[in-house]
Amino acid sequence: MSTIREIAEASGVSIGTVSRILTGKAERHSESTCALVLRVAEQLGYRRNTFASGVRSGTFGGIGLLRSSNPIHSKIPEGFRNRLDKLLQERNLLLMSAQMDEESLSKRETLPKILRDWTVDGILFFYTHGHWGRLETYLERQKIPAVWVNNKLPRNSVYPDDLAGGEMAAEYLIERGHRKIACYSHAYNDHYSEVDRRKGFIETARKSGCTAIDYTSKVDHPKSDWMKRATETLQNLKGATALFCYGPTEVSCLYLAATLLGISIPKDLELIAIHPDPVDVNGISVPTLQMPFDGIIADTALDELQKQIAGAGGFKSKAIKPVWVTGERR
Repeated sequence: MSTIREIAEASGVSIGTVSRILTGKAERHSESTCALVLRVAEQLGYRRNTFASGVRSGTFGGIGLLRSSNPIHSKIPEGFRNRLDKLLQERNLLLMSAQMDEESLSKRETLPKILRDWTVDGILFFYTHGHWGRLETYLERQKIPAVWVNNKLPRNSVYPDDLAGGEMAAEYLIERGHRKIACYSHAYNDHYSEVDRRKGFIETARKSGCTAIDYTSKVDHPKSDWMKRATETLQNLKGATALFCYGPTEVSCLYLAATLLGISIPKDLELIAIHPDPVDVNGISVPTLQMPFDGIIADTALDELQKQIAGAGGFKSKAIKPVWVTGERR
């Protein structure tokens, strides 16, 4: 592999000029000089030694994305990854991604090894389940820049405001004229998202004088029982004219069950959902509150991580409100 000195000799310019151009600090040099140096570097097969550069500067120009190895907990919204990739490209940052099981992550002594192996300046943690307050405190004490995404911690986390999502769903249905509404989930989930959505929905409905029914499952039903639950729920609506669904799987099961029972959606029963992406069933759009992972959540998480890398320290966690993407208020 060629060196900066060899490129300088072949280009007929100084070593400092080559160094500035190859590190993106070429404002003082003409376009022709930049083009010459880059062309010679390519011809000679130059490749920047990121590790050596990082050792000299104290930063490596990269971040890590660490997520759970649990198949259920490791799912990252595609929009978040796409947006993050775009931001990293714009900011000339590298990304290293890995998985670690939740039990190993709780052992504090593993973290320095990850940082040494990755040569990254900070970490985005995407662990949707678990209680990580102790670990978050450890990271701050060790001055390891870290931001938790989609986990509700007191500090250093960026997560969807599910409480506001539940409130917005109830307000939408009330404005649509519904007076008896319900929330529905077909499998038990103790994640903060379900708890907060249900709380926001029910409390807002009742404060407005509406009847709010809770059809959230109290046990973890297997997938084989989801259609049965949806059918039983529709057979026992108790006058409810709208359901706020935890996600798209609930919407799909309810649509199919309603078809089998002769219930017309949305004429007889209106459905509304909350999800990282717009929800539809067989091409039919369902009013959706989108958790903006592909926008402000990704932007805020990376912004806060870069602030920590620059020495700003931790921050009070930020809850990001959902946005309407379909079913706009009419």
